[in-house]
Amino acid sequence: MKKKIILALSLVLFLLHTAYAQRLSVSGTVTEANGGPLPGVNVLEQGTTNGVQTDFDGNYTINVSTGSTLVFSYLGMKTQTVVVGSSTTVNLSMEEDSSQLDEVVVTALGIKRETRALGYAAQEVKGEEFTEARETNIANSLAGKVAGVQVTNIATGAGGSSRVVIRGNSSISGNDAPLYVIDGVPIDNQNLDPADYAGGGVDYGDGISGINPDDVESMTVLKGPNAAALYGARAANGVILITTKSGSSRKGLGISLNSNVTMDEVATVPTFQNRFGIGYDYTSFNGGGSTIIDGVEYEVILPNEGSTIMSWGPLLEGQLVADWADPTKVMSMIPYPDNVRNFFQTGYTATNTIALNGGNDKANMRLSISDLKNEGNIPGSTFNRQTVNFRGMAKITDQLSIDAKVNYIHHKGSQRPGVSASSSNIMSALIQLPRHVDMEKARNYKDENGNPLFYTTRFENPYWTINEIRNEDERDRIIGLVSLRYDMTDWLSVQGRTGIDFYTDERFNRSAIGSRSARTGLVSNYTWHVKERNSDILLLSKKDFSNSFSGSLTLGANQLVSSREVTGAKGTNLRAPGLYYISNANEVTPRYEKVERQMNSVFAAGQIAYKNYLFLDGTARNDWSSVLGRNNYSFFYPSVATSFVFTDAFGLKSKALTFGKLRAGYSEVGNDSNPYLTTTGYTSSTQTINGQGMAQIQNRIPNPDLKNELTQAVEFGADIRLFNNRIGVDVTYYNSSTNNQILPVNISDATGFGTMVINAGEITNEGIELLINTTPIKISNSFKWDLIFNYAKNKSKVVSLVDGIEAHQMGQDRWGTIEARPGEDFGNIVSFAYKRNEKGEKLLDNFGRYQRDGTEVKVLGNIQPDWVGGLTNRFSYKGFTLNTLIDIKMGGELLSGTKYIQAARGTGVFTDQNLFQNSEGEWVGIADGVMENDYYIDDGNGNQVLHLSAGEKSDIELSRLDLTGRWTRNDILEEFVLDASYISLREVSLAYDFPKSLLKKSVFSSAKISLVGRNLWYIEEHMQGIGITPEAAFSSQSSTQGSESYTLPSTRSFGVNLNLGF
Repeated sequence: MKKKIILALSLVLFLLHTAYAQRLSVSGTVTEANGGPLPGVNVLEQGTTNGVQTDFDGNYTINVSTGSTLVFSYLGMKTQTVVVGSSTTVNLSMEEDSSQLDEVVVTALGIKRETRALGYAAQEVKGEEFTEARETNIANSLAGKVAGVQVTNIATGAGGSSRVVIRGNSSISGNDAPLYVIDGVPIDNQNLDPADYAGGGVDYGDGISGINPDDVESMTVLKGPNAAALYGARAANGVILITTKSGSSRKGLGISLNSNVTMDEVATVPTFQNRFGIGYDYTSFNGGGSTIIDGVEYEVILPNEGSTIMSWGPLLEGQLVADWADPTKVMSMIPYPDNVRNFFQTGYTATNTIALNGGNDKANMRLSISDLKNEGNIPGSTFNRQTVNFRGMAKITDQLSIDAKVNYIHHKGSQRPGVSASSSNIMSALIQLPRHVDMEKARNYKDENGNPLFYTTRFENPYWTINEIRNEDERDRIIGLVSLRYDMTDWLSVQGRTGIDFYTDERFNRSAIGSRSARTGLVSNYTWHVKERNSDILLLSKKDFSNSFSGSLTLGANQLVSSREVTGAKGTNLRAPGLYYISNANEVTPRYEKVERQMNSVFAAGQIAYKNYLFLDGTARNDWSSVLGRNNYSFFYPSVATSFVFTDAFGLKSKALTFGKLRAGYSEVGNDSNPYLTTTGYTSSTQTINGQGMAQIQNRIPNPDLKNELTQAVEFGADIRLFNNRIGVDVTYYNSSTNNQILPVNISDATGFGTMVINAGEITNEGIELLINTTPIKISNSFKWDLIFNYAKNKSKVVSLVDGIEAHQMGQDRWGTIEARPGEDFGNIVSFAYKRNEKGEKLLDNFGRYQRDGTEVKVLGNIQPDWVGGLTNRFSYKGFTLNTLIDIKMGGELLSGTKYIQAARGTGVFTDQNLFQNSEGEWVGIADGVMENDYYIDDGNGNQVLHLSAGEKSDIELSRLDLTGRWTRNDILEEFVLDASYISLREVSLAYDFPKSLLKKSVFSSAKISLVGRNLWYIEEHMQGIGITPEAAFSSQSSTQGSESYTLPSTRSFGVNLNLGF
């Protein structure tokens, strides 16, 4: 018996030894056809559950049995098998599989779905498109890349906010911005204290401006209500989902470094006439005085004279006058053509990101640290941003997994440019700068007593502005999430998730004593505390019921809690100059505001699929919002959509038709309001009367029955793939209507109030979107040309407003208004027009001058484009890739404040066009119009004889002031409505990806270098040569769109990007 036991044990040990001996550790690298590494490839031992994924550099290691077969699979690639044999190294180059189309995109709530099953439009942009020719604000990188998405470049410098509108404007007085969701959790994207027309201000950036592009894996745009309905009221304007990078299973610790440096130069600067000096006529500079220098009398140009800011004077021909910078010397009145352009400097942006990545089949992590440094085009303007991002995932057990992330963002801005009518906006001075002013002299911006020094006191010396009117801001922000998922069965899971976004934003402003906007000096300190918490719980199920039917169901609940609090004070009338502390101010105005809101929600989403070609989706959500009326807290909205893959259903696949899908959907989505519109309150004041404190009731009548806005939409689309996916066409038609607009309306002052908020009005959006993907040329392992074109045409129309109200004023400046009018397109530009005859010819008065058409304003244009689009070309050869992006906007107008001011002052280049010198030596011109009435002249004998009949072209000589200055003096604002169409070369990059063979003996596992350019050139624009960008915008707020208000110069960037893997 003992012998048998010993023999059995010996046999077991032998078998174990044999089995161990037959296991091999196999490793290798998986690459694409062009030699680049392919991360995320599934490597499976055939017939088992033993498998791994390739890491960031395409490497893998797996323990398998000798003689087994490895199966390599990856989305969009042909599945390949390799017999191991006795080799310990298996490298593989994978080939594309054009027959695969089951692409996966991230959808609402972070759920991944196959594109074939989607009944709505969604478009994904990969993260690598943001990291080379990059923008500081990642949202701006979407320009020209997504059909139906309009991105406006806000010219406010690095760290400024973005404006992204999806499928048109849906709210008359509210917010049109989409909801940004990062890894399934919404973030705060508000712009605190945004700039406006009248007061100007500073753009301190929005929430999305803090996201590091190097951390982004992809961005998915959910365009319609069907796609976004599950995110509730804040998703009424669409959703942009951002998925950040995570760790991967790999051998050892992966290290990647991305370094990007660009030089940022001024691209557009207002253009000027360079012949005429200051004054009102051609005979003198209207100096207002004289002085004796070295025994000679010279004209003195007094700085407080109104003529010093008017450039209607004589030619600049070197006349000698007293020097404004040193009255004991003389200066020559000559033009300085580049005095404005030379004020700006070439800026730079340098970004460096290092990332650590590692993990196995149980857990993974990624840690990145990034540093961005920017020096702007305005001297002294800087912006720095540091981010730390950690994301870790782990399978605690076979059923329980955790996903956790924390993103710390710190940014600091200094001397951000003022915008619009802000006292710190240097453009308000520069666009009216006379041509004789030498800006090198202006660098000495104050006298020996510290008082402002400039050629005029009518506006600020720009160097005083950038040195003595200053701002600083600093923000510390944390975005985090924790998600736990428990798989109860292979088809049923429960997930709990909470995310938080909170930050502190400190802002400091000061103006020196003597500043025009604050004669006695100013100092302010404000601190913002913003918090947002989103928590949800989901029950997720997905199951195949039979060979024909499958389905999924998601049930969930969500809670949003947010608050915003600001504290601080503003001090004026400083006791001692140069001490910028609140305690140094004689007059102090404290500030305290707190805003809170909460929304509770329940929702459900389900899908039924038949044979993987017919899909029916439905969603339902109910929100309870604290900001609505007491009886209207709760609002419900459903959606339904279907997708039908007809090529699979009818067996229509062929060499010509690879894939075909039809889709349709109907949806509703709500949108609530700003807080505290349903209640009244008081604003306390620091002023007292006989020692008693003061407070005033708010100027708005509350609406205790305020309802949510409601958008109802239908959508139809088709997705076609031809010739083995060499050509792809995706087309969508949509029509939406937003009712119950939340509108502030003016009421009689006799009520004791100024406005009240009501539910009224309707806006519709109707449009079509087209996306074409094609590969015109594809040579295996050699040359490839990919072309992507997107087109979108949307029309927003104001169907109705409040009974008795003919127009709602969305924005106003002294050169016109932007309005919403019932029955007309959204965003009319309204002001005074030229007086014209029935032929459209301009009618001139009895002096040959332009006239205004009566006292009633007219619609002069509209801010909406006719269509927008983008064209991407990507050429690949071996390791080289050339990528270009053309961004297109056709139609739509803007109202130019720059042209208005230059016309009023006589500085614009257009004030020196179509002129000639008459017999008296005066430079004059003739208005382009016809006489309204008969025009008589004296024949020299005291008799009036007919010179021009009514309707005849004028030949009456006009001074420059009467010719072009008349526009502003007579409020003929039609002249300042410009065509905002453009075709822009938005992006160019030339990259080289070093092949593995060159890196074998180096420390690098991958290396890629790129030459990059961004915002390079307007191929076409219609700004009449005045030197402003047609994308002009000074704020992301809806109420400021369509108005170009002393816009800062646009910039173009050139640089290099280096990406290294270790």
